Parts: sequence; structure tokens; C-alpha cells
Amino acid sequence: METNCDRCLADIKLPLETESTVHVKTGNPEESDDEILFIEEEATSIHMATLLYECVHVAIPMIKVYDCYAEEVKPCNVDVLKHLNWESSGEKTNDNLDNLFSSIKI
Repeated sequence: METNCDRCLADIKLPLETESTVHVKTGNPEESDDEILFIEEEATSIHMATLLYECVHVAIPMIKVYDCYAEEVKPCNVDVLKHLNWESSGEKTNDNLDNLFSSIKI
């Protein structure tokens, strides 16, 4: 699946893996639920688009990141990662925060 990385916003191909089972039986279609799909006895085909759509959407992770460091060519957006590393590296010191808030002290 092609999407944007939630960590660095780069375009990535996110691998998806899922497995699903749908049991199809003949009977009253109004009795269908999440586990069993009932179709009329005269039906000659089944419309699977909605079932496939739901199956794929359940497989999509809520946080779209993966181990890009394992790849030879990393798709990472280096500029965004530099900003993330700057904040987590401790370059922001309490002195900078004290200077920022000194103008509003009473």
C-alpha cells in the first residue's frame, strides 16, 4: 500500500498482510452477519467488493511506519528527521526556556 510515513512524511510502500474467512451459505440474506454471508438460492454470483474493502481497511495499521533502516535505500525525509532529532537530542535547554518566559514574569 502506498502511503505517507507518520514519522517523516515520506512516501512509502507499506507492506500489508491479512487473512480473512467468509462463510457463504444459501438462505435469507437479511440473516447475514460478520461471520456468515447468506445468499439467495437462485443467486449465481456474489458481490465481494464490500467484503474486500472492509478486509483491507482492517489490515491498515493506525500508525503507518515501518523499519526503513533495514532497506538499502531509505525513503526517509531527512529534513523532517533532523527536526525530530533536534527536539529529542536535548539541544533545547532550560536556559532557552527561561529566556523565553522571562518577559512574562511578574
